Amino acid sequence: MTNADPETTVYCRECGSEIRRAAEICPECGVRQRSPPSSPAVESLLDGRNPLIAAVLSAVFPGLGHIYAREIDMGFFFAVAFVLAVLSLTVFIGFVLVPAIWLYAMYDAAKSAERRDAELTGMPAPARP
Repeated sequence: MTNADPETTVYCRECGSEIRRAAEICPECGVRQRSPPSSPAVESLLDGRNPLIAAVLSAVFPGLGHIYAREIDMGFFFAVAFVLAVLSLTVFIGFVLVPAIWLYAMYDAAKSAERRDAELTGMPAPARP
């Protein structure tokens, strides 16, 4: 494209060829010119705000919900505590510790996600128990 209207043309960000402004892919080099559209639903699931997802992840393995809510240190703590509780099943104390840690990890992960949501929206966050 030469001598085209500057209102309707732009330059490819990879090869520099002149292309139509509406082009999604450069016809010369094949590089995508626009980012793929993002879904607000997917973004809200991945940003660590959803208490239900945090609780379900902690139900799968304690600590995962905290990692989802961006509290890596607490996630690591619950994961190690759960593994130690499972190991303590051999001395029977684990029959109390495993469900206690598992349930508390789910509860606290949901609360961590609520705190993250409040933090990102600018609202006052619920206090840590």
